[in-house]
Amino acid sequence: MKFPVFFFCVVASAVAWQEQTGFVAPNEARRRLVLQQMGFLTTVAPLVSTPAEAEALKAKTKKLADTTLLCPKVLPRSLRIRVSSLSTCGAFLEKALGMTRLSDTTFSYGPPGLERPWDFLPGISTFDSDGAHMSFVLEETEKAEDILDAGDGVAYVQLAVPSLRASKILGYGGTLLSSYGLVEVLAPGCGFPFKLLLGDEVRDRAMYVCLRVRDVKKAAEFYESTGLFLRKPYPRARPPTEEESAFDPLPPKGSIYLGPPCDNDEGFGILLTRSKQNRFTGYYNEPNLGNVYQGIDLLLQDSSLTTNFPNNGLIQDLDGYPLRLLVAPSSKNNPPPPPSSSSSKR
Repeated sequence: MKFPVFFFCVVASAVAWQEQTGFVAPNEARRRLVLQQMGFLTTVAPLVSTPAEAEALKAKTKKLADTTLLCPKVLPRSLRIRVSSLSTCGAFLEKALGMTRLSDTTFSYGPPGLERPWDFLPGISTFDSDGAHMSFVLEETEKAEDILDAGDGVAYVQLAVPSLRASKILGYGGTLLSSYGLVEVLAPGCGFPFKLLLGDEVRDRAMYVCLRVRDVKKAAEFYESTGLFLRKPYPRARPPTEEESAFDPLPPKGSIYLGPPCDNDEGFGILLTRSKQNRFTGYYNEPNLGNVYQGIDLLLQDSSLTTNFPNNGLIQDLDGYPLRLLVAPSSKNNPPPPPSSSSSKR
């Protein structure tokens, strides 16, 4: 039998077995599953025909996958947002922005667990199926009549989305501010700003939060002095072009991008940019933080780092933006879940 015919028969048999046994999720890529289950990445494996053989092959593939803990020295875990209605804002994040609902209050673009999934295959699996994704945690106000003020301190959170429909943004209560190249929207029930662009070049679609500060250099020096962030190249969600593109433009002039202190340029970061300038005095205004943005939670591998921050792991930068430090458990087999909405409110 010629190889093309043989290969076609093998693939057809594998697909039929997948559908009959339910061993794999139906929405996964067929190409990745065939390669993963049959061992084509390392050697040609025989066709599995029983659940026992499937479990054995699963264990073999798990050893081949890189299960190294994805949490480096410091890993941004979640960004907390205060909202007036969990259902309204949650539906917007899930249906309009395409996030996965992990719980009633937590949303993400991929698995939040710290270990790389056993079935993740570099070069074949999408980054959306990798682990250690940034989460967005919604904290509902205690009283419905509480007034929320988004302020002007948080310029936006940039997301790289696979697809975008303005009708869904409007249909789920979002406010569309701009749609030239990038799409700027406000989330319903809180007015929190998001900036959306179409792109797949990033490991996590939650890219960074842009904060307005009075002095960019001093603010960057503060973050670097804590050892929690380092200056890094500005991340891109689309392939680079010779000319600036409206679909992935350059950051504001004079801004500084900071990322977690790991060997690569991945991970949720902070973009520092100048606050709004007073046109009468010429001075830069103190940013209005409001009460919607509740800060970023950082997971630390080394508990000794918390000794530098005696206030129960709570930090405020020079402009008052909060950070909260969490210590990772010693066991890699028990990664902590994303923080719940029961955390204290400012």
